[in-house]
Amino acid sequence: MWLLLIQLKNININVDIDTLEAGMKLLEKLPRLVEMVEKLEIAVEFIENVLRDQESMDYLQDSAKAYMEPVRRRVDDGLNFWKEVQAKAETNKQHISIFTIMKWMKDPNVQKGLSYVQAIMDTMPKSRA
Repeated sequence: MWLLLIQLKNININVDIDTLEAGMKLLEKLPRLVEMVEKLEIAVEFIENVLRDQESMDYLQDSAKAYMEPVRRRVDDGLNFWKEVQAKAETNKQHISIFTIMKWMKDPNVQKGLSYVQAIMDTMPKSRA
């Protein structure tokens, strides 16, 4: 081994004992690395075949659409709700007085929303401690 080091130094290659040890460790791991690369090749080949097959791509697209449809519907519902709220707020010219707010306080939806606000206020000091 030392003879190899001396010969390598004569041809101006900077190889020390640490480099040789790392090379030996790498050689020990080669069987596992080869096994992993072969599995990776199989996976890449499978993906390439799926991407080339129109029927498989159609199936994947249909599956993705079916999975995303409920999400899209909820987003659309939320956007429609927000647009309706905006339209009502912009067209509402009613003066809001303290008596109007007091009347709102009796509404069950307002009560439920306020209970969430109260729960947040009760929880915040605990979570910051």
